[in-house]
Amino acid sequence: MTSSEAHGGFRRTVVRTVSAVSQRRAVQNAFFDELAESFAQRYENNRAFRDRVALFTEEARFVLDRHRLARSPRCLDLGCGPGIIAGAIANLGFEVIGVDRSEKMINVAERLAARHGPLRERLKFVRADVGEFLSSYHESFSLAVSSSVFEYLSDPQEVVAMIASRLEPGGTLAFSIPNFDSLLRVVEPCIQGVLPARSRYREFWGNTTGSAEYVRSAFDLGLSLERLKTFGLPNLSLYGLESVLRNRLFQTMTLLVFRRL
Repeated sequence: MTSSEAHGGFRRTVVRTVSAVSQRRAVQNAFFDELAESFAQRYENNRAFRDRVALFTEEARFVLDRHRLARSPRCLDLGCGPGIIAGAIANLGFEVIGVDRSEKMINVAERLAARHGPLRERLKFVRADVGEFLSSYHESFSLAVSSSVFEYLSDPQEVVAMIASRLEPGGTLAFSIPNFDSLLRVVEPCIQGVLPARSRYREFWGNTTGSAEYVRSAFDLGLSLERLKTFGLPNLSLYGLESVLRNRLFQTMTLLVFRRL
């Protein structure tokens, strides 16, 4: 094989890879575009979604209490969806930039942001891929949050590294991922196989990176683990089993909170 033939083969491989990534993104975008309106409603009507808002706003309050800054601290909400969490954090005094790749999610976020009145000035929404946004965003920030987004990325560790490099000293990164140790996650593929297509979110996951892997790589990135907790109970009301279902083997989500050293 000549060098030109080898080079040609390499170029074709790169083109196929780029094409596959683009196609996957297009499919993911279509999936989240379809869910945009219903996602906003879930935050209002679904206890599990309201609990997520509470978790992330609690972390935002910890940042405010720790820093006590004279200026408004900056927060990035990566994969902001309809902007509900971004709005709640802005309400605490943060300037929030919400980033999402779904055009319809951003449209919903912009529309709902109008409800915040004067606080609207603290909210900005950007339609962009999370990784591409971070690669071109060079300002520092005090807080970065991401609710159930990292599992859809092809290289979440690279995204964490970019976040860590821009976090202010003492700043916080808080994100949620699936709890892959949960028994409910083990049987989930079988359950999702009989659900409507719009409910089969696992088909769009890009990785299965678990909490232990994030924790192992954190120190090299200048991050220290502050909290790791599981949450996300199934919507079951079974008398006498509430305490059992609160066990991490049943809870479906994991919240990881890191502080920049």
